[in-house]
Amino acid sequence: MIRQLHAEDRSVFARMHTGIEDDYILHIFDRLVTGNSYLYGLFIEEQLVTIGGFTIFQNTYAMLGRLRTDTRYRGRTCPQS
Repeated sequence: MIRQLHAEDRSVFARMHTGIEDDYILHIFDRLVTGNSYLYGLFIEEQLVTIGGFTIFQNTYAMLGRLRTDTRYRGRTCPQS
């Protein structure tokens, strides 16, 4: 399942194994899920395995980024639902 992430999902993201020590996303998570910034997550069996996001500037431009995949799921195929 893919869904938009919200401030209460910070702890879910914190449990991801991204392989990035001291990931900046964790520090600014609340800002990345409010206003003109959005994060979406792919969940497999209620485990957050991938995130991606974007920010809209001046109601015209979008910046894509904040891509992370849990290292335990890299290279695996997604089960069919």
